[in-house]
Amino acid sequence: MRLEAWPLKIAQAQIDNADSEEQVDMAMTYAVLADVAASVTDLKKDPMGTIREGAGETVVILNRNEPAFYAVPPARYEAMLELIDDLRLAEVVRARRGEPTVRVDIDDLIAEAGGAN
Repeated sequence: MRLEAWPLKIAQAQIDNADSEEQVDMAMTYAVLADVAASVTDLKKDPMGTIREGAGETVVILNRNEPAFYAVPPARYEAMLELIDDLRLAEVVRARRGEPTVRVDIDDLIAEAGGAN
């Protein structure tokens, strides 16, 4: 099923106060961080069809209307890993800010490493 809003809040109704036979809805909301959603049942019936429905986008798999996991396309997963790596490198740069610097010549470094001619 295609979801229209992002992030969508999914409400799960619960029955409370059974003694008075009064039904009280308590909404539990979950952020759905994908534009396409499918149930675990849909995924079991047709795994590749469920992923194709995402048309290259992330698909959230719901279990009882609660996000169970996200099926992330390979290109997006690779981009996420690159972003995480960039964030880690940025943290190293911030940690080293203010340390003494050393001036180097790239040609000297290449020559020392036995590099290119």
